[in-house]
Amino acid sequence: MKDISTTISSYEQALEHHTALSDYYALVRLLLQIPASDVVESVKEGLLADDYRVIAREAGLDSASIAEVLDQLTQVQQELTKAEHSVSFVRREYTRLFTHPQKPQIPLYEGVFLDLELERAGKASTQARLFVNPAAVDAEKLYRAGGLVCNSKDERIPADCITTELAFLEHLHKHVAAAALTDDQSAMTQTFSLIIDFHEHHVSKWIPRFFERCEEESGIEYYRAVGRMGRALTSVPFSRLSY
Repeated sequence: MKDISTTISSYEQALEHHTALSDYYALVRLLLQIPASDVVESVKEGLLADDYRVIAREAGLDSASIAEVLDQLTQVQQELTKAEHSVSFVRREYTRLFTHPQKPQIPLYEGVFLDLELERAGKASTQARLFVNPAAVDAEKLYRAGGLVCNSKDERIPADCITTELAFLEHLHKHVAAAALTDDQSAMTQTFSLIIDFHEHHVSKWIPRFFERCEEESGIEYYRAVGRMGRALTSVPFSRLSY
């Protein structure tokens, strides 16, 4: 029989670990939305770096990865301090990278992103379109299984948008943490099974590459930092994400 103190300790660790992972996904998701003035100012003033240091450590990232991201965030602060209009400066690059009406460098949508990667590799296009592609259909099915409502009546966003996928991971890790708080082993197991499924069918197929592309394509330090931040998280061995 497992010692009760060991059991309590493991639940406490799961609570802290999965709460931090949820916060980490929320932070990266925030940085991939249309840049808001308060978010850019938080990065510029170093407040985001302070939050990141705590979240990343509790999420289980190694010290070298954390140091790399913090060094990159320092470069971002220096860059934003020199920019005449820091919010406009970041928004221009956001548009060029992600939402350019003719040719975004890094599509925000799994199906379209993977299709562009095929074309860049000289392979035939799958003709993936927003809303109408297998990735979006499967993602929406998993969201329903996990209890995430991803689209409001006022705003229709493809289910395979990276911010929605990150929101789902945030949601799932929050549920694991809540189950740990109440010692609900069944809920922890069920939710973690969904995390494994989502990693296998979605995360592993494009999100690490998405963050690599951010580092490769960004013309400013801001989105290179986002790329490094995301890559640091997705490089954590999957065994360390368990409870």
